[in-house]
Amino acid sequence: LWWADTMLACHRTCCRSAYRIHQPLCTASPPVQPSLSSGKSLQLAGIADLPEAIRFVREQPAAQLLVLEGSAPGGRSRAIRVFFEAADDALHRLQREQDDAARALMRILIDKCEHLLRLGACTHAIVRPVDSGFFAAFLGVLDALLMLPPEAAVEVDWRLSGREKHFTYAPEREGACVWQQLFKPIQRPASASDISSDRKAVVQAARVMQAPDREKACLQRGTGHVVFHRWNLFLANRFRYGFYRSRFNSSQRALYHELYMRWVCPVHERVRREVDQFGAQLARGVSIGVHKRVETPGTALYQGAGSSSVFSCADFVRAVEVLISRLSRSPTRIFLATDDANSEDEFRAAFPERLCVRDGIQRVSGGVNPDGTLNEVHIRSPHNPRCTVRDAADVLIDALLLARCHWLVHMDSNVTSAVSLINPRIKMLHVAELLH
Repeated sequence: LWWADTMLACHRTCCRSAYRIHQPLCTASPPVQPSLSSGKSLQLAGIADLPEAIRFVREQPAAQLLVLEGSAPGGRSRAIRVFFEAADDALHRLQREQDDAARALMRILIDKCEHLLRLGACTHAIVRPVDSGFFAAFLGVLDALLMLPPEAAVEVDWRLSGREKHFTYAPEREGACVWQQLFKPIQRPASASDISSDRKAVVQAARVMQAPDREKACLQRGTGHVVFHRWNLFLANRFRYGFYRSRFNSSQRALYHELYMRWVCPVHERVRREVDQFGAQLARGVSIGVHKRVETPGTALYQGAGSSSVFSCADFVRAVEVLISRLSRSPTRIFLATDDANSEDEFRAAFPERLCVRDGIQRVSGGVNPDGTLNEVHIRSPHNPRCTVRDAADVLIDALLLARCHWLVHMDSNVTSAVSLINPRIKMLHVAELLH
């Protein structure tokens, strides 16, 4: 119940903020189209194998309009299918939970359907970071690239406003875009000829103006969007555990991987150097990657394996030992990626010769600071006054190195969700599955 109230409150806050800032966009009503009513239409729309999604669609006009759009070839048909795949899984899982949680999910899904409908008319979008950890924002970029119309121009703008509490990676130069400090700028469509002539001026203006003006420029013609959502529930904290067990895991990982390979290119010198050098070592032989998050009330809240706490270092060590016992070839390296300051010693004692850990990274002991803030690397507080783009580069390097491994022992986190999309062939093993 706490999750349901919290998630809905956060969602409403984001929607109210977007409404206040971008009222011309949010007040636009979706076009009125005939609704779906027959099983034949639903089958043609490609969701006949999603029973919970079908029940939802039959009751929600906005969802019916989305299904109509998705039934047409090309366009956003694959993206809409992905949205309903995750919605079907989430609705099925919440059947076993309290009615309040199910009702909260229904309201969130209705809002997401309405937002996705409006995206269908988008000609240009600015993708802003959600105020969370680095890979929450990263997943938002991949999801936007999928959910936006393929002809829409996309720009990622990760400049900080100074009001962030979680996404606090201060760039090397004040006012610089964090994305462009780490990645090549995304310019989609790939060529200006893909954008109709009457949109080019607005898109070009959006690239050179300051953030508030850029957003206004995008909205002048009523078809621009400022995007910060993740629509695929499999990429959201509450439902990502279900993604690893989902029958749609392989197909969705392959789809997002294709987007990653086409549009995401790291350019940060240290990122490229460390991944090239260390990644080559991990790719040889048999490598096991391990991602262990520090324990705070925040990280514990979103563990979806029936646990109300973060698995301990001892749990992770035991899980790796179980995996090693099952492998036909002994691993040559065990790469530990962690923000937990206490993890390395226990892993070093268990795997003294094979363990690989990056040095010089900011790590914390977890828990709650005296002022009530969570003790995490990316959360700003008097106890952690400055998080910089160097910390963002470190978590990116960790993820890219984990993606070079053959196996990944993990808990629930945005980092491991991203790794599974960066490398769709890596074998993902949740620590809970190895221990039970």
